Formats: sequence, structure tokens, C-alpha cells
Amino acid sequence: MNDVTDHFARFYGESVVKAERRGFIVLVLFDQGDNFELEYRWLVSEHAELFRVLGSEVTRWGNGEIDPDQSLFDQFRLFP
Repeated sequence: MNDVTDHFARFYGESVVKAERRGFIVLVLFDQGDNFELEYRWLVSEHAELFRVLGSEVTRWGNGEIDPDQSLFDQFRLFP
């Protein structure tokens, strides 16, 4: 798992809480005030640049449902 928070913070600003990459999967957590928004991106390949997105999905979560101090990949089971 690679921390890519700085990359996304440059483009999206202070609303980016955390961003992590594992292979071709990227999870970006945004602070939306009274909730969080989690963007799940899948890249064109494992070695693709972060902007080479094949698809994405966004979900909203309550503040108590996500712990921004823990790894996003540890908190979400993306695939069995």
C-alpha cells in the first residue's frame, strides 16, 4: 500500500483526508463536513499513473463509520 495523499491534496485541496494506492486500486477519502466521501478508483493497470483512471465510484459515509487514522484498505473489503 502506498500513501498518495499529497498527490490528491495538490489537486483537491484540504478536503482530502487520506489517499492510498494498492496495485491498480486507489481509495481517496474526502472530508465533507458532517460526512465523508470515499472515491474508489481503478486504474488501467497496476503500474499506471494516478490520472489513468479506467473507472470510479463514490460513496458517502457518516463521520463515525470511517476512522481516518487507519488504513482505508484495512477498513473496506473491496473484493472477496
